[in-house]
Amino acid sequence: MNHTHTLTHPNGRRSLTIMVANEGVLNLLLNFICSCAAEGIDLKSVVVFVGQREHVDLIESLGAVPMFLPDAARMPNKVAGSYGDKVFGRMMWLKVTAVYIALSAGFNVLFQDTDLVWFRDPMSYLHTLSYDVAFMDDGARSPRFSPFYANSGFYFLTYNMKTLYLMERMLYSTSEIDYTHSHQGTLTKYLTEAHHSVGLSVKILDPTEFPSGKMFHHSKGYMAKLRAHAIKPYVFHMCWTSNSVDKVKNFKSIDKW
Repeated sequence: MNHTHTLTHPNGRRSLTIMVANEGVLNLLLNFICSCAAEGIDLKSVVVFVGQREHVDLIESLGAVPMFLPDAARMPNKVAGSYGDKVFGRMMWLKVTAVYIALSAGFNVLFQDTDLVWFRDPMSYLHTLSYDVAFMDDGARSPRFSPFYANSGFYFLTYNMKTLYLMERMLYSTSEIDYTHSHQGTLTKYLTEAHHSVGLSVKILDPTEFPSGKMFHHSKGYMAKLRAHAIKPYVFHMCWTSNSVDKVKNFKSIDKW
C-alpha cells in the first residue's frame, strides 16, 4: 500500500524534501529510495539536486524529482574521501544553495543527506511541530557545536521570515564554508545568532525517534531492538561514520542495504 508523502504543512505551504547528490553518493541515494519503496512512501515531493545530467532520467524514473542546474555550481563527481576534505566542503556549499532555492521559492524544507533510510514518513511528525526549525540531535557535545548540538544532515525549516534570514546568512557565508570545510560549524554559529537576534525557535528531535550514527556506535541496546524490529523510528542517519564504504557496511549490519 502506498502512503502519499505529506505535502501540505498547517501553514498552508507545501513541504519539500531536498537532497544533493553526485555520482560518488549515488549508491546511498538509491538505498534511501529503496527504503522508502519498502515502506510504501511516495517520493513525489523529494527533490534531488544532481551534478550530472545523465542522472536526471534515473532519479525521475524512481519517483523523485531531479533538479539539474549546470550554472549554479561545479559539483564534484567523486565521493568525499573523509569528513572535512575539499570535496566534502564543496558539497556542503551546494547543500546550502539547494535549501535556499527551495525556501526562497516559498516551500517548507526538509533537508537531508543521502546517508539516511526512512522507516516512516517523517513529515507526518514534523508537520505537528510549532517551531521554526527542527534538527536531528548530532550526539556530539563539544563546545564547537553548542548550544544546540544540531546535526546539519537532517533538519526541517518552516517557511517564514526567520528561516529566510537564517538561510540568507548561510548563503552569504559560503566562503567560510569553503574555507573551513564545515557546514555544521557555520550553521551552528548562524543558528545561534538567529535564535537570539530574531527569535528563531529551535527544536532538537528525540534521538530515539530520529537516531543517528551516535546511536549506532554507543547505544547497543537500542540497536539490538532496531535489528529485532522491536522499535520503528522515523529515520536513521548513518553519520558518525568516516567514509562511504563504512556507511554501506553499517547499513548492511542493520538489514537496510
